[in-house]
Amino acid sequence: MTSGTSVSRCLALGGLVAAALLTLPAMAADHEANPPAKVKDVCAACHGVDGIGKSPIYPNLAGQYKDYIEQALREYQHNERVNPIMTPMAKPLTADQITAVATWYSQQKPKVYTPDINQAFVPRAD
Repeated sequence: MTSGTSVSRCLALGGLVAAALLTLPAMAADHEANPPAKVKDVCAACHGVDGIGKSPIYPNLAGQYKDYIEQALREYQHNERVNPIMTPMAKPLTADQITAVATWYSQQKPKVYTPDINQAFVPRAD
């Protein structure tokens, strides 16, 4: 192989890598805009599409570890965890659906309440 051929191959490979990298933002935007069907159709009612619970009684899943979500859903399926809401929701899920749901929520950004340090603290009167 000649030096010119090697340079040509390197340039061609570099071009392919650059083209692939340019598609990543579009792929990420598509992923953000297209949650798995189970997330939209089932999970979002309580946990929100973005993983932020619709009510304080529903846990936030945004940013949770993927493995943890998968394990929890499998435990609900096998009655190793019992919850009157989650057990029937998890029972019909396939392994692929569990992976898709867990992946989705693990990739969402959690929202954390951060108080404004410039405002005076006013304790709640409970």
